[in-house]
Amino acid sequence: MRWLKKFKHLWRVEIREPPTFEELESKASKSLEEDYEEKKNTEIDDAFSTLEGDETPLEEALVNSAPDYDVGEVNVEDLLEEKNLESHYELNIVDAKIEDSDEHLIGVKQVEP
Repeated sequence: MRWLKKFKHLWRVEIREPPTFEELESKASKSLEEDYEEKKNTEIDDAFSTLEGDETPLEEALVNSAPDYDVGEVNVEDLLEEKNLESHYELNIVDAKIEDSDEHLIGVKQVEP
């Protein structure tokens, strides 16, 4: 009879109820809050270490305005006068080589979805 008591737990069935939506939601929100707090703290620590460190600041890129464009002020009367205006259409044209630009597509197999 002792051996029956030893193996009695093998025949016993425990009935577990599935977790409710509220329990699942609370677990998920708790894990998200912990992840967010951890990420936030690491970002803050990185920012403080950057500010306190002896690192050289990044070089600021110099902003050069395009020399071909006039950034001056415009009067309304100047717009209403009929006169020959400058054409800036030619300024932004790029000469592209169109011939033989599709050579890499020669012999490619077409794939159907």
